Amino acid sequence: MSLHHGSTLTAPVVIGVVDAQWRVGRVSTDIGPLLGYEPSECVGAGVLVAVHPEDLAGLLVGVGHAVESGMSARLDLRLWHKDTGWAPTKVVVSPLDPGEPFPFGFVATRAELPPAEDLETRLAVLEMRMQRIALEVHSAGMAVPAQSDAARSLEPAATASLSNRQTEILHRLTRGQRVPTIARELGISQSTVRNHLSLMFRKLRVRSQAELLEAVRRPGVGA
Repeated sequence: MSLHHGSTLTAPVVIGVVDAQWRVGRVSTDIGPLLGYEPSECVGAGVLVAVHPEDLAGLLVGVGHAVESGMSARLDLRLWHKDTGWAPTKVVVSPLDPGEPFPFGFVATRAELPPAEDLETRLAVLEMRMQRIALEVHSAGMAVPAQSDAARSLEPAATASLSNRQTEILHRLTRGQRVPTIARELGISQSTVRNHLSLMFRKLRVRSQAELLEAVRRPGVGA
């Protein structure tokens, strides 16, 4: 399975998978330009030793949040560069099996960005790549997303508990809009959109955005 996708971005973007022992299972060739390693040096190596000790708690909290919400988590971490030491890095993590912390995928790029580049655009690209790697992992049989019983049996009246704002967000999601676009068009922050999504997951008893969309798109289910 190839984890390396062509990029129009100027900075390297690393894509990888981590297993239940926090070891790298797959990693793209951009690990070289980003952190100075060959992919063969990373596969099988522990991830936690490459994270600055002061950032470990944030990594664990981020992975936990991603598992709970079913959404990607964005982190600012210092990772060990083979030649230059600790390197500030932007990382997006996401569980590849809904409701389970492992395996999880990650994408990473340099924290220092040229002023002309839009950070939100870059992070949106990273999240899209995270979705693509999840599809590849699923196709390769490394992880089989387990849909919850609630998502399979969501009744048409289930969305009645949503607020007007949550209903609007749900409508936009079903039209294919992403969180940054929804936030911009509704005039609210991305964090507010994500908070609404977390509440919607709890109300509708689903574990991820994918389950939510599948449930409301079933015939007879209103959003």
